[in-house]
Amino acid sequence: MSWFGFYAPSMAWLAFLIVPLVLFYFLKLKRPRLTITSLVLWQQVINDSRVNSPFQRFKRNLLLLLQLILLILLIAAAMQPFWRGRVSRIQRLPILIDCSASMAALDKPAGKSRLDAVREKVTEIIDGMLPDQELCLISFGRTARRRTPFTSNKKILLDALSQIEVEDVPSDVEDALRMTQALERTTTFSEVLLLSDGNFPTEADFELSFTLNYQRCEHPGPNFGITSLNARRTPEAMWDIFVRIEGSGDAEGTMTVEVTRDGERVGKESLSIAKGESERIVFRVSGERASSVEVKLTPDGFDSLASDNRALLDLPALRRLWVYAPASLASFRHALKPLAGIRLFPDEDGKTTETDFDLVITDRADEKTLSGRTCLYVGLVPEALSGLVTAGKKGTQVVDWRRNSALLQHVELRDLIVLDDPRSAENVQESDYEELGYEVLVHGTAGPLLLEKREGEKLSYHMLFHTDRSTLPYRVGFPILVSN
Repeated sequence: MSWFGFYAPSMAWLAFLIVPLVLFYFLKLKRPRLTITSLVLWQQVINDSRVNSPFQRFKRNLLLLLQLILLILLIAAAMQPFWRGRVSRIQRLPILIDCSASMAALDKPAGKSRLDAVREKVTEIIDGMLPDQELCLISFGRTARRRTPFTSNKKILLDALSQIEVEDVPSDVEDALRMTQALERTTTFSEVLLLSDGNFPTEADFELSFTLNYQRCEHPGPNFGITSLNARRTPEAMWDIFVRIEGSGDAEGTMTVEVTRDGERVGKESLSIAKGESERIVFRVSGERASSVEVKLTPDGFDSLASDNRALLDLPALRRLWVYAPASLASFRHALKPLAGIRLFPDEDGKTTETDFDLVITDRADEKTLSGRTCLYVGLVPEALSGLVTAGKKGTQVVDWRRNSALLQHVELRDLIVLDDPRSAENVQESDYEELGYEVLVHGTAGPLLLEKREGEKLSYHMLFHTDRSTLPYRVGFPILVSN
């Protein structure tokens, strides 16, 4: 593809106008012949005769030169020349447009949003399209949506662009990239333009077969927002609600945080945040009934994004947690009994009156069918991993563990003695476990010792060694692990 071209090359026929222009110059002299006595004009007459003679070199004439240059420029303008930029040299270009909640951020009070800035940029690309170019518009928030097929129709593209609105959801760029990759199977293109503010993971778990031209939106104005909202039950059958407020790097000011429960205000607090800092505040509400909690943030000054100033949390009615641990796991039952707010099954008579539990801890394969929102399987290898890991008896050591895991917070595993020896099969990598949905929390010398898997609302932990064949129950961290 040539970098230089013309929109209307057919207008080149206007170059034939040069012929009559030169011809008129040849024929412009029509002087009558007169006999005179002076010789002054002889040289001029000889020169004019030479000019009017075909195929003879005519004298330089500034006026004719200017006329020819002007005519050539007019012909070139009629042919509409262009110089292809980087984008215009691409024949087919998919454009991915982020329309998640963060794209509503404003650059100043009553200013334009990030999405408005993206619309302006894409509009410029559409207006500058060449006749042989085609664009495809894809918007994405939580999911991707193809707005247009590949087309060179500017009206269709502009209409589709105007219909893209901000969605109050997080962005998932992977869904958009997968859609684009599927599009490549039917249409050929080599580059994709991504317009976003960058609030998504920096790495995708699949390879791209095209070049990704990522253009990040400009930084908006200062922003305050609720970045974390969670609740923790207390021994007094109450809920402690933890709210974290953060500001962007250039944001500082005062604000008010208000908490309502089923529409009734239960707390209000004013706070001040410096640039790049955050604040955590705690509110306590009763857990006697199920309720919906709303937290609302009201900055005193300009806030570029309003969608992160409100958060909701549904709280169930508090009751004692139902925990199942068989008699064979005496160490776990011993650590569970002192904990407040739990009901332990089986009871002292060995009876179990329930079938659904909040927590199931077991080392028996026949009890894997017990229903629990959180499960810890001790000394059992999941069937899905039977080809990846085997349980040996030669002993192993802890190499590393995820200290930020909710299960292992404040649990020290250094110098732990383990008599079992879970071993990964030959050439098995950590990524092989991750492909099946398992995350390795504790690494041994030859394989994983503890795995985590989340399926919807169910969270399961798989301890590939038995605690009775280790020194874990005798360590200070064991009751902490059980409490976690």
